[in-house]
Amino acid sequence: MMRIATIASTALLAAAIALLIVGLWLDPEDHHLSLNSDFHVGVGTRRQPWDVRIMFFSDDLGPYRGSVLWLNGGPPPYKMVGFGDAYGIYFRWARGRPPFTSFWTLAVSLWYAVVLYAALPMVWWIRHRRGASV
Repeated sequence: MMRIATIASTALLAAAIALLIVGLWLDPEDHHLSLNSDFHVGVGTRRQPWDVRIMFFSDDLGPYRGSVLWLNGGPPPYKMVGFGDAYGIYFRWARGRPPFTSFWTLAVSLWYAVVLYAALPMVWWIRHRRGASV
């Protein structure tokens, strides 16, 4: 069972590294996978080139990245809920007032996936090296 989990983790690590590299050139506004009309997944950078994130979002136009929503006088049409860029995670949910709609964005750094998926292959490699040296 451990061998299957290690192989799966290695495959997921390779996929995460591939997404990390491809995400340097992709823009989730132009290249994203739509699972339905309200759920989309994309990969792209947030601010720095090494900060590639997987982004889950509800708007067809792409993920919300902290731009201006309202310039006109009067009350804003959206109430923002969530938190900013903290530890590689970004979440915003704009709750719309009638007749406007709501939208949300969750962006998580792909470095979390790389570290998580590297754990089992690293344990296997350390055990394999200890067994080879004995």
